[in-house]
This record gives sequence, structure tokens and C-alpha cells, in this order.
Amino acid sequence: MTNNALTVPTRTRHQADLFKADFWEDMGLPQLKTSVADSFEDVARPAHTAVLEISAMPSALRQTIESAMVVCIPSPSELCGSNKDPLTAHWFTAWRRDPFELGLIECREVITGTHQELNKFREVLENLADEHRFEVQLRIVD
Repeated sequence: MTNNALTVPTRTRHQADLFKADFWEDMGLPQLKTSVADSFEDVARPAHTAVLEISAMPSALRQTIESAMVVCIPSPSELCGSNKDPLTAHWFTAWRRDPFELGLIECREVITGTHQELNKFREVLENLADEHRFEVQLRIVD
């Protein structure tokens, strides 16, 4: 009795076609569903500017808000481009201690994104605010 698994030649990383989907599936990476139509529509849409205001938020939610921003607003910011000085560019959300409540934080940031991205982010923020009892407002200004 022969073991066919030993006689079948296996492909190596160097022999694999990197453009084939099955190579990447074998790597065990998470698969994200993407739609070319959605991506194309977002590229064609102009970016909007919005003001994000959060107050009386528990500091433990800071990472959750930052992650939601990354997931909901994948388009690059219109506020910092490649021609800006990297030492003065605005790369992060400036959180401050809430002056009225111990252990709570607040922020006020200007952000950009498509109308669809900003609405998705607003929905996530409002759900978190309802659940954790803090104040949030995302106002599109243009």
C-alpha cells in the first residue's frame, strides 16, 4: 500500500503564483469581503469635513472609539497630505481629561470622510454612547 500524499509534489512558496487566490487562502489570513462597486463609488465621492465631539466618556472606551474610526472611515484624511511637514501634521486624536468628572475623557476633532463613512461612524458612536452613557456629536460641516 502506497501513501499518495508522499508522492504528490508539493508547491513551495517560490513556485506559487502570488496572484492566485488559493495561495493566500492557504496562508490562513482572514478573508475580507470587498466590493469593487462600493470601492469605486467611494473614490468618486468627495470627502466631507466633520467635527467630532465626545465628552464624559469612560477612558476604557478610547481604544474602541479609535478602532471604530479606523474601520468606519478607511479613506485617507484630507487634512494631512504628503506635502505636509510630518512633524507638525495631525496624526492622532487628542484626548483630554474631562474637567468635571474624574476618570472620564473628552475630545474635539475635525475629521474627513465620505458621507457614507461618516454616517456609519456616527451610528457606531451613538450606539456606544447609549450603552455607556456619554455624550457624542458628529456634525458634518460642509
